[in-house]
Amino acid sequence: GHVPPAGVPEAGAPGGAAPPYGEHAIVTRCLTKRFRGGQVAVAALDLAVPRGSVFGFLGPNGSGKTTTIRMLLGLIAPTEGEVEVIGQVQALLETGGGLHPEFTGRENIRAALSFLGLDSERIAVAEADILEFTELGRFLDQPFKTYSLGMQARLAFAISTTIRPEILIVDEILGAGDAYFIERSTLRMRQLIEGGASVLLVSHA
Repeated sequence: GHVPPAGVPEAGAPGGAAPPYGEHAIVTRCLTKRFRGGQVAVAALDLAVPRGSVFGFLGPNGSGKTTTIRMLLGLIAPTEGEVEVIGQVQALLETGGGLHPEFTGRENIRAALSFLGLDSERIAVAEADILEFTELGRFLDQPFKTYSLGMQARLAFAISTTIRPEILIVDEILGAGDAYFIERSTLRMRQLIEGGASVLLVSHA
C-alpha cells in the first residue's frame, strides 16, 4: 500500500485507520433547489456515496451537477431536503480555482496549505510531495497565470490531495490534463480510496 510522506496529515484516524464514521461519506434526502422564477435545478435527489469508494456523478450540461456540488459544499442552501457530508472535504471545481494568478506556484502552495492549518514543517514536507507529483521543476517559481491549463490542473490537484482528504470532489478538472497526468491522478485517487477516503467524480461525459 501507499505510505504518505512523513509529516503530511492522513485522512481518517491515526495509524491510517478508516475514519470513525458510518458507511457513507455523503447522503442527501429529497434534495431540491429551485431558483427565482421557479426554475428547478435539482429535484428530490436521494444520494448515498459510500465511504472508501469512487462515485461517478454524470449528466449533460444543465442537468444540475454543479448546483448539487455547491449544495454539498454549503456554498448555496437547498430549497428543500437534507444534506450530510461527513469528513474533511477538498473540492476541485474549476482549473485554478482558489489559486492566485499573480503568485508563483510555490507561493500558492504555501498560502493554500497555511490556510488549511499546516505548520511550516508540514508545509515543507507537503511542498516536496507536490513538486514530485507535478514535475513542474523551475515553473514552480513562475507566476501561476503563466501556466498552461494542464499545469494549473496538476498543481491544484496536487495541493488538494497531498493533505489526504477524507472526501475529494473533482469536477471536470482532470479533462485539462494529458494522459500522463490522468494516469498519475487516478493512481493517487486510488491510494486515497484505499485509505478510506471517498472520491466523487463529476463529468458531463
